[in-house]
Amino acid sequence: MTTKPEDLKSVAEALSIQEIEAWQRSAISRAYYASFHRCLEWESGLPKRPYVTQQKGGEHQQLLNRLRKPNASCSEKEKQLSIKLHSLLRSQRERRVKADYRIDEDVSRKEMRRQLADARQLFRACGD
Repeated sequence: MTTKPEDLKSVAEALSIQEIEAWQRSAISRAYYASFHRCLEWESGLPKRPYVTQQKGGEHQQLLNRLRKPNASCSEKEKQLSIKLHSLLRSQRERRVKADYRIDEDVSRKEMRRQLADARQLFRACGD
């Protein structure tokens, strides 16, 4: 059985119901990974994969770099959407890093709600 980005988003939504910080952190993390994988799917549908000369960082940073600088062969609409996805994914990644690694810092329900709202917006932008 395979998991789809929509499945990860559903798990994030389910986790968000609890008012327990550990669950909120998990919701933030799952929402980010749902968005990350949805962006990979969206990118695979482009006419040509973006080419970024300096691919520094891991897979997540490389995807952000490619979204920020879409290939010149993309339509203007695709370029604008790519930049929008970059912005939404970057914000989600920052919250995910806090939720997963900075456990000495509080994570608020407001941050979790923002994460889920950004994930929903990203999915809608990708046509879901």
